[in-house]
Amino acid sequence: MATLHTLNQSPSGSTLASCLRCLAPGDSLLLLEDGVYAACSPHVSAFKESPCAVYVLQADAEARGVTGRLDPAIETTDYRGFVELAAACDSVQSWY
Repeated sequence: MATLHTLNQSPSGSTLASCLRCLAPGDSLLLLEDGVYAACSPHVSAFKESPCAVYVLQADAEARGVTGRLDPAIETTDYRGFVELAAACDSVQSWY
């Protein structure tokens, strides 16, 4: 049963670590709002051994001025992609 995890918190808090512990193979993780900072160095190293696909919401990365700092291994997506991810998964877990 695949889950889409959405993380909207800055990686400086404890929410990212809690989320990472719950990721399973087949899941997806979408970084949005302040969560997009997790896709930048040095935080991105947390995803190197992630069992799931990691995405960044492009609009939120642009709004925070970090598009040039995003790790190229993490795919960006738009709102349409967000909806497609949610529809492809059995459930959505929000981390905030």
